Amino acid sequence: MKHFEARARQRVNSFLAMILSMLGFVGITACGNIAGGENPAEYGTPYVKYQIKGKVMNKADQPLDDIRVCISIPTFDGDAASVYQKYDTVYTDHEGVFIYDHQTFPFGNKILTVLAEDVAQPVRYTETEEDLEFTTADFQGGKGWFQGSAQKYVTIVMPEKASNH
Repeated sequence: MKHFEARARQRVNSFLAMILSMLGFVGITACGNIAGGENPAEYGTPYVKYQIKGKVMNKADQPLDDIRVCISIPTFDGDAASVYQKYDTVYTDHEGVFIYDHQTFPFGNKILTVLAEDVAQPVRYTETEEDLEFTTADFQGGKGWFQGSAQKYVTIVMPEKASNH
């Protein structure tokens, strides 16, 4: 008897799930007839895409390879008062070039700090930092939840480290 009740309950649950799924699809597609056929029912989170391209060189304009480039990004945590720094890292190639792509929640103007560090042993160059400001006007091509993308280019010149003699 218990086996029969369990199978009956499973079939009723499956049937209800199918009906609810169909109603959900009908509800979403019915919304497409509102406002000239556009579907206002979007599910997701607003986001923007950032790209930082750069080159790291020494004072003699020679490209520096294998330089660690740390990017600090202000990150939104659901509350305007809870913005904290997140760090991502990329490395320069043999031409001193780095490319950093990031996608995040938009919340106004942002200043991203780009820090170049020589990780070779012994260290040859002094850490160098540059700030890049992204404003809401920088973001282009947004539609729906995607509010656009922006790109900045930075050249970082690292001075040689003073010898410790």
